[in-house]
Amino acid sequence: GRSVSRAAADQLKPIVVDDVANDPRVNRPEAREWKRFALREDYRAIVSVPLLAGSRSSGVLNLYRADVGPWLSAEIEVAATFGQYAASAIHSAKLIDSQRRQVDALERLVDVLRDQTHEYANRLHAVSGLLALGETADAQDFLAQLMTLHHDNYASVIERVHHPILAGLLV
Repeated sequence: GRSVSRAAADQLKPIVVDDVANDPRVNRPEAREWKRFALREDYRAIVSVPLLAGSRSSGVLNLYRADVGPWLSAEIEVAATFGQYAASAIHSAKLIDSQRRQVDALERLVDVLRDQTHEYANRLHAVSGLLALGETADAQDFLAQLMTLHHDNYASVIERVHHPILAGLLV
């Protein structure tokens, strides 16, 4: 159902309920489920504060009380301040997580490039060895196979990856 928490998140402002049993916002049909839950848990009064990161809500901080009665403005202000700190912490955690994922992706890319560099060096050594042994025809055959493999890989990447910079990096 439509809860006080959802209203706080949607309206981007604290919602104060002094008496869950008699508040008109809680007695609407769409809030019945939440009201049953609140009364079952002995929540008689609630302050719901949106966690604001800029102009968006990233969640809601709820303060519950078993006693019916008005909330002090200082209690609401403390909840709002704590909500802002919590929203900042959540936002920072999301940024750190995003950066961690980017670093992980770059580390995987570096590993792939390192493997490719190693494979390229191995192929150069093979060609060099064949030439040192005077096996020019074998070296030419090996280079032809490598060129075919390169062209096949190139075509496969270009066919699947349409971003030119990324495709170039993969090739």
